Amino acid sequence: MLTRREAGLSRPLPRLFEFGVSIALMLSVSGCSMYWGYIPIWRKGGDAQSARVSGQKGTAPASVSAPVTGQPERMAPGAMASSRRPVDPEAAQRALDLFLREQKVLFKKGDFSTEVSVFYSTDSRDELLVFGNNAAFATLTDRTVNTTISARYGIFDRVELNISVPYVVARQEVAIGSARTKVEDDGLGDVRAGIKYQLWYEAGRRPGIIFDVAGKSRLGEPPFLGSGFREAEFGIALIKTVDPVVFFGRFSVSDPVEREGIKPGEEISLVMGMGFSLNDRVSINLQSINEFFLRDKISGVSVPGSGGEIMSFQFSVTSVLNRHFSLEPVVNIGVTDSASDVFLGMNMPVRF
Repeated sequence: MLTRREAGLSRPLPRLFEFGVSIALMLSVSGCSMYWGYIPIWRKGGDAQSARVSGQKGTAPASVSAPVTGQPERMAPGAMASSRRPVDPEAAQRALDLFLREQKVLFKKGDFSTEVSVFYSTDSRDELLVFGNNAAFATLTDRTVNTTISARYGIFDRVELNISVPYVVARQEVAIGSARTKVEDDGLGDVRAGIKYQLWYEAGRRPGIIFDVAGKSRLGEPPFLGSGFREAEFGIALIKTVDPVVFFGRFSVSDPVEREGIKPGEEISLVMGMGFSLNDRVSINLQSINEFFLRDKISGVSVPGSGGEIMSFQFSVTSVLNRHFSLEPVVNIGVTDSASDVFLGMNMPVRF
């Protein structure tokens, strides 16, 4: 989950697509070629959400006619392939589901996965610093490397538990005229744990609906490693497949716990996006991240100017290497002035 500073960025939008194209080309050179067509799969009972991909690795390409049984071939939601080589329908479904792991419940009872994420962010901004009776404008530059280990476990078929433990290396440089100072820190950040419940699966025109509840510790030292406040978060996500695209959205509210008379403002988050598979191994995900912060309070009194808004666009390419390992490069481009300059990195999910 992105932090307040990480969630928003401020580079021009065209760079998003330049970065995406570069990633796609690299993946293509490494063997994840992008090609078009249909992936043949068969669905059980005609229910879109409960469909399970069938077929074995090495299934004939989509250009081959339907089986003798007369059962029609269908495309996996968001999946595309070509007649260049046999496709793996199960891999196609995994590629499609993988980028939705933050929104939906992926695992059945007893399923387990881990994930290693490494992200770099930088932010440069001008602020007015006050020293007693003196004040001066300063340029603050923050650079952060965040390495997070996450785990997901299926408690029941519709219930999934997740936990994330970050390790943060941070550096801040303050420039006032020609004078410069540096502050560095590293250590564990705020640990986050949550649970998701799949209320409804997709059926007909009805979207899939997922509820989630999460909590965040104040283990990390503020201001670089953590917020300094515990938080409770409540969210709801909707997912709808309109072949060949999967649309999703998530609305959440995060409420910090008051500490020593100080209570940070509630955070209201809205994430909307879409994704589709280019083939049975590669999928693309585009989403907008919008966060609104209410005013902080000190002893119950609102602090003027403490609220804010962060908006960013995120682009990722998910590549399934095999049944267990995947790679997902991510770049986040900010829109609002209060955002970081750049946020990019790599997710590496491992499924057992």
